[in-house]
Amino acid sequence: MRTDYPVNRDLAEEYFDLTDDSEEAEAAIVFITSPDSDTGGYSIEDRWTGGNGYIPITLQYGTYKAVHARAHSIAAGDPVVDSLVTDRSYRGKEVTPANTRDLTTVLDTRTVMRGKPIIVVVNASKPLVVSEFEPEVDGLVIRFGVSDQAVFRYPYRSFRTDGAVAGTISG
Repeated sequence: MRTDYPVNRDLAEEYFDLTDDSEEAEAAIVFITSPDSDTGGYSIEDRWTGGNGYIPITLQYGTYKAVHARAHSIAAGDPVVDSLVTDRSYRGKEVTPANTRDLTTVLDTRTVMRGKPIIVVVNASKPLVVSEFEPEVDGLVIRFGVSDQAVFRYPYRSFRTDGAVAGTISG
């Protein structure tokens, strides 16, 4: 289990006894970020291989295939990017977020914690789909830039553990 601390560790220790040992921990807090479509919806590689360059932007952590996208886009291409593209449709194209490992981290944490409570804190920068992991966690905090202290107050009040808490971050 990777145990980097994406938040102020000293502050976390005011609320919890931290440990890197899942056997010793009574609960786990896993910090992840919103799915990262690092291409921004455009792939020069797709364009160079005969596509129009436009690819989906995903809101989920696993690979997303645009099965139900429009066959022909409402919008034309961008004359600044490529004047030959007249359709932005990305139907049938797939994209995997750069941080797909976040999903694996949450699911792996469920395994190593063996039924102990898991809280996922998402450092969110955009909407996301949590259905890939939500059934596997006991608490979910969506964080849009709030302080570390605000993040720790919720799980502390919810679980009131007197024992140790394991901390993990994906990446």
